[in-house]
Formats: sequence, C-alpha cells, structure tokens
Amino acid sequence: MMIKIKSRKRLDGLGERGFTVVEVLLATFLTSVIGIAALNFYSAEHNTLIIQQNVSDMQQNLRASVDEVIRNLRNAGANLPNGIQPIEMSNSNPDTLTIRYAPFGGAVNVGDHTQALSSAPIRVALGSDLSKFQVGMRVQLWHTGINTPEWFTITNITTNLGAGWEEIHHSGQDFAFDPQPGDKVLLLEELKYFINAADTANPLFMLQKNGAAPDVYADNIDDFQLSFMRTTLDTVTTLSAIDTALVGFVSMTAHTAQIDYNMKALGNDGRRRRSLSSEVSIRNHLQ
Repeated sequence: MMIKIKSRKRLDGLGERGFTVVEVLLATFLTSVIGIAALNFYSAEHNTLIIQQNVSDMQQNLRASVDEVIRNLRNAGANLPNGIQPIEMSNSNPDTLTIRYAPFGGAVNVGDHTQALSSAPIRVALGSDLSKFQVGMRVQLWHTGINTPEWFTITNITTNLGAGWEEIHHSGQDFAFDPQPGDKVLLLEELKYFINAADTANPLFMLQKNGAAPDVYADNIDDFQLSFMRTTLDTVTTLSAIDTALVGFVSMTAHTAQIDYNMKALGNDGRRRRSLSSEVSIRNHLQ
C-alpha cells in the first residue's frame, strides 16, 4: 500500500527568491555605520589612554627632577673647606645651578710646586690622611690663588720617602695650571643642573657630575627657575660669593612627549604641561 504525501504551498508569496539590491545596499550601509562608530570609539579610547600615559610619564619626570635638586641642595656646603662656594647659579631663564658638598669630608693640601704634566704627581705632606682617597676616584684639584677647579681621576697613590712626599698620580691627565703649595685636593660632589633646549620640542634636563660629560636626567623639562632666601631675609634670583643662603626655592615645568590634537585645536602646541614647586632649608649654608 502506497502513502501519498502532499506538499504544502508557501502562503507568504516569497517562494525561494533572494535579497533585493536595495536590501543589500541597506545592510552594507548599516554595517559601515556601525563599523565606523566602533572604530571612532576605539580610536578615541586609545588616544585617551596614550594621553594619560604621557601625563603620568611627565609627572614622574617632573617629580624626580625637583626631588633630585632639592635633595642635593639640602646637602650644599657640607664639609667644604673655606673658600669653596657651595652654591653657584645663573638667572638665565632657564636657570643653571651648581651645588657642591663633601659627603666624606676628604681634603688634603698640596705641599710642593709640581708641573701640570700628567707625569708629575701631586705632592702632599708625609703622613697626610689619604684614607678616604682611592684609585679610580674622581677628585678636584682646587687652585686657591685663582679659585679655579680642575677635575681628575686618581690613577695611583704612593709614598715617596726619598723625596719626602705622599704622591697622588693623575696619569694621562694634564692640568691647565701647575699644582702649588696651598692648593687643595678635594673629595667632593659637584653637581651642575641645566636645560639643554637645542631641540625645542624635546628639552632635556641635564646633570653634569664632577666635571664629567653631562648626562640626560629627564626628558621634556621646559623650564627651571631658582631663588634663595638669604640671612637678610630677602629673596634673590642670583647668589654672590659672599651671600649666605638659608632657603632654596625650586620650580620646574614639564610637557608631555606627544601632542594631544584636541588641545592643539585650541590654538597651542598641543602638549599638556604641569608645573611643580618646592622649597628646602639649606642646612650647611655658610658660604
């Protein structure tokens, strides 16, 4: 016995027809609109994340730079022999600052006139305390008569009993001036801070330590300003050799490494900026 199965006709009138051109175009348009919106949202969020990271980096650079200067200003003048100026500065917009102190208090007097040539060691009196001076240290020869320092690295320390001197060698390093009796060999820190703005879009905060080549301490520091309160309780933007500083005031401005084009549309260079100021009591303030 055979069973017949009757097919049912579609009642919607569509049959098996596909999408029309209008439907395809409409679907493509809606997909494009949604895609563009999603892309714009992603781009905006990505730019916001980059800007936030830039701002965070800028603030870290700024804080580290101000803290570095404040920390060393606090030590300015510590254990320095008379005649060595602990703080030197120039009001040059941005300013330049040199700080000196002797963390270990090492100083010996030159006892004999020797030549400036690297083959002639510096002579100091027998029995001088050279315990804090070691081979490889970078130290300063201070010419007392002309108040001119010269940095060198100790290459050897010997005792010359025949000549009656302790000798500090500086092989390979000629001096500009002969060491003379009354000059000093100092174990100290000399830190010079300034801004290198050769690339105006990326000014660099520089640190020159003990007469060596300057190193980059921080990027994108726009400005560096200094002032000091003296014992006369007035505030000055330059210090002379006879001034005594009681309090130092430090101010810096930094900018982000990348441009925020939303800000650039407002008419500036598009970089976000922050300023930070701090002050410090100078403990060893006698000049």
